[in-house]
Amino acid sequence: MSTRKIDIIEEQNLKLREIIDYQRKTLDSLFDISKALSSTTNFDAILKQVVERILPVLNAQSGIVWLLEQNTLKRCWEIFGCKEIGCQAYQNTDIKCWSVSNPHCCGTSRDGLESKIRKCINCQVFKGGILETAITIGMTPEIIEPHVLIIGEGLCNDVIMRYPEISVFHIFPAEDGIKSYRQAEWVSDKTLDRNPELIPEKYCFLETSISNPKTRIGIALMTQKQLIGIMCIALDRVHYLTDSEANLLINIARITAISIENAELYCTAEKRYQQIRTVLKEAHHRIKNNLQTIAGLFYMQLDKNQDKNIQGLLLDNLTRVKSISMVHQLLSQEDLKDVKLSSLIEKIIEMIINVTNSKERISFEVLGDEVEIPSRRATSLAIVINELTTNSIKHGIDYSGKIEVRITKENNQTHMEFYDNGKGLPQNFPKNLGLQIVSTLIEEDLEGTFELSSQNGTLARISFRG
Repeated sequence: MSTRKIDIIEEQNLKLREIIDYQRKTLDSLFDISKALSSTTNFDAILKQVVERILPVLNAQSGIVWLLEQNTLKRCWEIFGCKEIGCQAYQNTDIKCWSVSNPHCCGTSRDGLESKIRKCINCQVFKGGILETAITIGMTPEIIEPHVLIIGEGLCNDVIMRYPEISVFHIFPAEDGIKSYRQAEWVSDKTLDRNPELIPEKYCFLETSISNPKTRIGIALMTQKQLIGIMCIALDRVHYLTDSEANLLINIARITAISIENAELYCTAEKRYQQIRTVLKEAHHRIKNNLQTIAGLFYMQLDKNQDKNIQGLLLDNLTRVKSISMVHQLLSQEDLKDVKLSSLIEKIIEMIINVTNSKERISFEVLGDEVEIPSRRATSLAIVINELTTNSIKHGIDYSGKIEVRITKENNQTHMEFYDNGKGLPQNFPKNLGLQIVSTLIEEDLEGTFELSSQNGTLARISFRG
């Protein structure tokens, strides 16, 4: 084999290795970016990780991202004096006019912003919106880029209006300052032997002179619903972008825009959730206060009434109201959906012991698994515990004794044993009102089972799903 053929083969192998190395670097970058974007909802973290991973792929010097300040966009119904109540965007700060069909410019089209941007860019709603610098990486004093971009002007207008949404500028030193050109085609295997077509175009950044040729790449961060911002990559040399590099940057920009949009949606949802949470906690707090007011009325009636039977009825209803109040107190302090069963039981038993002046003669203990129950079931269980505790104090334990509650959970079934070491139940014991309430709540509200037995005291077994 001749030396020339060997040289050609080595040259081809070198080129192939360069292609493979670039593809590997590209795949690594895409993997890192995808991993980074899926691991956080923080805007700054998303942008930082994306720019940091793009720069090595192009051997770029620096990167900067401007994000659109949404509050600088005008409202369509105010601009046009629109009163189309049926339009989704009408008086809605969350839905923008370009993301839905509207009566003024889009007719029945339901396409997103990307397909309408050429029309939207000159619209009074969109035009004049401000993009502010969100993150800069690798910036040096000789790179002078504007802190703010305005929709409809300069780079912002050029990048957003272009499809695909990327513009590449090459700038060269000249006697009168700078000569600027936009790359009109991407380098490919067919154009490797020549420079790509360059179109003279005004350069929009702030440098008035440079010492050596440079390249600036602007990419729009845009989704079907909104313009997120613009990213610019700066190289300290001229680099004619290849079609694979352009596709990579466009795809990264689209993924980044979607990730930021999702992060915004998450933050909005989280903010609304916290608002709802605050309102619900306040509601539970007020309900608790109202129930305590009712309990206060029962206390007043107890003080003024000397009839033992009536006092007993008032005391029973007092503890029921206070038990329900305990549920709302826990919901106003803890999670809005679930209540810790052991904490609820402890508070109710302690409350009843105090109300009945039984603290010196009765002790209690709550044992077992830590189980959380939905708030809708907590009220029913509060009344059940109230009735069982009241029965133990009034009918089970004569002088002194102990109440013990054990909670276990197996699979999706919660079991509760309520035991007192009192005298137990007499034979043929009829269910009083309290036990009838317990039985009804467990079987109908909780869709569970209730068993009552007497052996060295009284044992109530309760099982329910959840």
